[in-house]
Amino acid sequence: MQCVVLAGGLATRMRPLTEKIPKVLLEVEGQAFLHYQLALLAAQGVDDVVLSLGYRAEQVEQWLHEHPPPPGMKVRCVVEREPLGTAGALRECFDQGVLDDTFFLTWGDSFLPFDWRPVWAAFRGEALMTVLENAGRWDTSNVVFRDGALRLYDKTRSGAPTEEFRHIDYGLMVLRRSVVEGIAPGRADLAELFRSLSREGRLQGFEVRKRFYEIGSPQGLEDLAAYFRAPPLVVLDRDGVLNRTVPYRDDPRDSPLSPDQVELLPGVAAAVAELHAHGVPLAIATNQPSAAKGKATRAALEATHARVLELLPVKPRSFICWHKKEDGCECRKPKPRLLLDAAAPYPELEGWMVGDRLTDHQAGRAAGMRTALLGDAESDCDWRGADLPAFVRFLGAVKGW
Repeated sequence: MQCVVLAGGLATRMRPLTEKIPKVLLEVEGQAFLHYQLALLAAQGVDDVVLSLGYRAEQVEQWLHEHPPPPGMKVRCVVEREPLGTAGALRECFDQGVLDDTFFLTWGDSFLPFDWRPVWAAFRGEALMTVLENAGRWDTSNVVFRDGALRLYDKTRSGAPTEEFRHIDYGLMVLRRSVVEGIAPGRADLAELFRSLSREGRLQGFEVRKRFYEIGSPQGLEDLAAYFRAPPLVVLDRDGVLNRTVPYRDDPRDSPLSPDQVELLPGVAAAVAELHAHGVPLAIATNQPSAAKGKATRAALEATHARVLELLPVKPRSFICWHKKEDGCECRKPKPRLLLDAAAPYPELEGWMVGDRLTDHQAGRAAGMRTALLGDAESDCDWRGADLPAFVRFLGAVKGW
């Protein structure tokens, strides 16, 4: 998977910080911004990066020589001979023969901490733009996005009533190489290209819920640093996330009923230890209805949970619903009570609910958390992957670890 990063601008809004260094090498919490961006790209599955450079390109090339990219990633630089604008720089990448048939496109000052893979999977046609409902919060809204479709992109906001512009371009696009081939060589702006594509019905939209970060302004730089400094709260389902499930006649993926049935999943202990090492508050939120169903005693289930905690390198706070569905309680997931109780001491932290069932996702959404699902449960979760170690690697990339 390829990503083109446009990073050739003069960064005049960041002077005097960028008088002697390019914007992508500005330090954030002790590391060059490019370090974080490449780590994030690697976490998205990008293995081929094209850096479009201009201003002080030689410093970026030297930095890359001294700081190898993440394992398995190839990074190439295309340097403008003269300022070409965003579309002209992309056309130069085409002329240099480095573009894949389909590729991500993003900006050299953008940090987009969400799962990009569904964007790639959703891409159809010629061009896609991710958008965020903005309503003027971070910058001037420039997209009309209605009924799940991108109707218009126009930075001048002249093509529709002003009140219809409620979304903003998020900073991540997917393009076909054939679209770039249609850009005339020379200086040109991508804003004009995307406006034309939207007017012609050729620009697909993909809505993102998570806010973007950028280092194109002093406030943006501080916001990103604050985001990196603040750990997230992580709430974990137990069975299928921390320990193996046990097959029974009524459920092929049920909870263990006794301590001797408890077995942590591979890599879980190390993943929990890494979260703890980065100051992440941890909690377990789990439905355990087997005693209410008559399958085991409450004492046996409490001893089983104690065994799970004993095998972990740290002991997360535990929030357990002991009821069966028919009891109509307020704590059983997908209701959010367990998660709200877990989050109560940390009102300022972003929360993640990590589970393996749709009910975990539903509870997380109801509690106002981002959600991660392991396995094959269907949902519009914020991240999907194989296991807890994979999620921790992703979280490390988006939090700058």
